[in-house]
This record gives sequence, structure tokens and C-alpha cells, in this order.
Amino acid sequence: MKFRTATTAIGAVFLLSVLLSVTDIAFKYEYTDVSVHFLGGFVWTMIAGILITQAGKGGQPMWFGLFFTLGFVAAISVGWEWAEYIFVKAVDIEKITVGFTLRDTLGDFINNALGAAVGWYIFVKNIK
Repeated sequence: MKFRTATTAIGAVFLLSVLLSVTDIAFKYEYTDVSVHFLGGFVWTMIAGILITQAGKGGQPMWFGLFFTLGFVAAISVGWEWAEYIFVKAVDIEKITVGFTLRDTLGDFINNALGAAVGWYIFVKNIK
């Protein structure tokens, strides 16, 4: 996996998120939020795999890669939720119907973790 590929994928998911927000689709249909968070967890796993490889930790047990990947994506996920919250409070859009509830935030974390688990299986599991 190349760094350019991973950053392009992350940029594509970010642009998708912005596009869905600007067109109001993200505010009307919750499943778009679910898919964007799943994809976000998936593509950030590519960066986790690159970090593991660059650090020379590829020969570690599978659980090392899994925990590192999930922890890395969880840290990114927390940052993203803060950014989402600050954006919505700063813009004060009345049309937002998704709402920032505990269920929404925990659902976002779970979807990021599920995307990370799938990404780990594809990208990180077999790093030597």
C-alpha cells in the first residue's frame, strides 16, 4: 500500500462527506452517515498499515496489528466527532435532523470500528 493511495482514499471519503452535507442528503438520510463512517474507518486502516510497516513492526502477532489499527482509527474517530460537533454548532443549521445524540455518536464509533476491522482484515492482517 502506498501513502499516496491511502491519502487519496481518505480525501475521497472526506469529499463524499462534504458533498452529502452540501446537498442536504446527509441531513435527511441517516444511512449516508453510516456508510461514510464505515468507509472512513476502512480507509484510515490503510494509514495504520503503512505506519506498522514503516515502524518495522510487521512481524508482530495478529492481535498487535488489530489493536493498533482499532486504536488508531478510534483516535481519528474521536477527532472527527469533535470536528463535526464544532462545525454544526458554529454554522447553526436548522435543517439538521440527524442530531447529536449519544446513539448517533456511538453509532459513528461503531461504524468506524467495523470499517477498521474489515480494513484490518484486508490491509493489515498479513503484513510481514
